[in-house]
Amino acid sequence: MGSTPRTIAGSPRFSLSFATNLEHAGDIVEKGLMSIATKRLKRGVAFSAEGQAEIRAMLERLAGNVQSAAAVFLTDDARAARRLLAEKEVFRDLEARATDAHFARVRAGRVESVETNTLHLDVLRDLKRINAHLAAAAYPVLENRGELLPSRLRRETDASA
Repeated sequence: MGSTPRTIAGSPRFSLSFATNLEHAGDIVEKGLMSIATKRLKRGVAFSAEGQAEIRAMLERLAGNVQSAAAVFLTDDARAARRLLAEKEVFRDLEARATDAHFARVRAGRVESVETNTLHLDVLRDLKRINAHLAAAAYPVLENRGELLPSRLRRETDASA
């Protein structure tokens, strides 16, 4: 038979996984973010300037991660895959800080933050979910190199220590 390909980027399993994750990310945009935008427009409300800046920063980071995910898929580059996977942690932090800042604005009685409370939190959550689907492009590359643990969960013996 033929030799094993040098990279996994061309493997059917990896290709299907990448395509499926892109599809899921697209579904979040279509069903989540577009719905939020429609609700916001129908209600005639706007995010606070600070909230808009937080969302814009996340969108800019997300745009970079789209390019990184495509590059990981095409090149099978382990270093790029590790950087892409690290973006999940960065995004968790961005979402947590933006959520905390939003709640501070709500507690302060900022009208635009109170009016958009649920919508704003839903946008932050959906952007993080999209990023997780993009970051998933890193898993097959790192798994193929034995760089992933079988589970993020602590084993019972580790948890009791």
